[in-house]
Amino acid sequence: MLSNLESAARASARALAEAEANLLAAAVAEHAERHERLAREVIADEMALEAKRELLRAGLDAVPNFQPSRTAFRALHDELNLPVSELTPSGSWDREWNTPVNQRGVLPVDARGYWTAPYQRSLTGESTDPAEVAAA
Repeated sequence: MLSNLESAARASARALAEAEANLLAAAVAEHAERHERLAREVIADEMALEAKRELLRAGLDAVPNFQPSRTAFRALHDELNLPVSELTPSGSWDREWNTPVNQRGVLPVDARGYWTAPYQRSLTGESTDPAEVAAA
């Protein structure tokens, strides 16, 4: 009887280890899919943003006597053509200096948690569907 229990325990341990390995592989695959989807969104957003910048560039000299605003130059990342009178002490060159030390380099979102929370939920078998997570 004891040998039957021991063999059943070994078989159960193997089955449990295999199930855990499968769950881990599925969680990693889901993470990879989510990461790929975000990367594709970033590429699409960059392409749309560059198309808008091209429209802004075309509008700089399309109309005679047009004077672009500071906002237009900033949107084009063209600080060189920004009039000196438009420069302010709160420009990007001193932003880090005026920021409290404990807030420097802090992202406005929890970038790590964005990835780790769904991964941990998938490891526990919870839903990682954003609609279901938001409803919970």
